[in-house]
Amino acid sequence: ELSIPKLGLAAPVQSPASAADADIMASLKKGVVLYPGSDAPGGSGTTVIVGHSSSSLPWNEYSAVFANLGSLQANDLVYLTNGGQEHIYRVTTVRRGSVQDILNSGMTGDLILSTCWPVGTDTNRVAVAAVLVR
Repeated sequence: ELSIPKLGLAAPVQSPASAADADIMASLKKGVVLYPGSDAPGGSGTTVIVGHSSSSLPWNEYSAVFANLGSLQANDLVYLTNGGQEHIYRVTTVRRGSVQDILNSGMTGDLILSTCWPVGTDTNRVAVAAVLVR
């Protein structure tokens, strides 16, 4: 489960069968998605989690789970439970822009959260980087 108290957010983390759009979109209906190929929480690499900021009808409880992701700030905490173990991350960076802008920014972290931005579009992204505290 992913939990961000500042946003009042708690959502199950889904692991889709593949990185195919259909698999990811189906998983997003059930929560947020551990992006295929990214590292497991608490591992030595980067964990990448994506979620909807808005989605087409029919809406469900996760259709806008990351709508307020861009309001996170440095030092906010993110909790990620995996296999019964809780990992705590501290936000270091929040960036907005095209996918290419964010990739070119050199943004790094133990955890990257991302969603479409502005809400209601898929034009750009907001990405949040965080470091593992515990």
